[in-house]
Amino acid sequence: MPVEKKVLFNFHNADLIDNLLKQIAEVEHRSKSSVAESILLDSFLPKNPIIRNIIQKPLADDEPIENIIGLLFKYLASCAEDDMKVDVSSLIQFVIRQVPLMYSLKGEIIKEELILQFDSLLSILEEAYNNEGAENMSFLQNQLNFDKQISRNLKEEPPKVKLVYLYQIILDNWTYIKGISLTYNFLSTLLELQDWQNINTCEKRTELLQIIKCIYSETV
Repeated sequence: MPVEKKVLFNFHNADLIDNLLKQIAEVEHRSKSSVAESILLDSFLPKNPIIRNIIQKPLADDEPIENIIGLLFKYLASCAEDDMKVDVSSLIQFVIRQVPLMYSLKGEIIKEELILQFDSLLSILEEAYNNEGAENMSFLQNQLNFDKQISRNLKEEPPKVKLVYLYQIILDNWTYIKGISLTYNFLSTLLELQDWQNINTCEKRTELLQIIKCIYSETV
């Protein structure tokens, strides 16, 4: 249970705000402080109660951005399939924007887990591509060949692999792999490879919160 703490604000329309809070408090049989707190939190946080519960403590503790994103990916990897199909592509795009375009992987940080996850995703994509119509096959086959080359480079020449490529493959194939726990486990692994220094600014934290709020704008 959070500890109560008195916070003071200076408002230009203090009388109006006080009267409005007083009216709502009387109707709902609550204190003005409780009403004000609910209104403020509802303006900052997503409506979905599960997601709100996941992110509010790390936000209160001022944890790094990557921790918050990682918690969301881990939740998506463990939840029901219908929940996993929530479109979090805007969150992935946010992560991509934090990666320097030329940021290459270093051999010593490549984990066997990453390679296994990526190869498993490629197998899923290959099967999905084979189920597509003939008119798309040439394009999809070229894409698959490119992805397989990245897989070979991961194993043999990691510095040739740009981290943004791995994120982009997920984004480009979102339709095929958005409802699979492996996708979010792979994204969680990628987060650990990224350099998050100088990313944890107020601007970035606010942008991230707005993205999460938009994704989970519904209560369920």
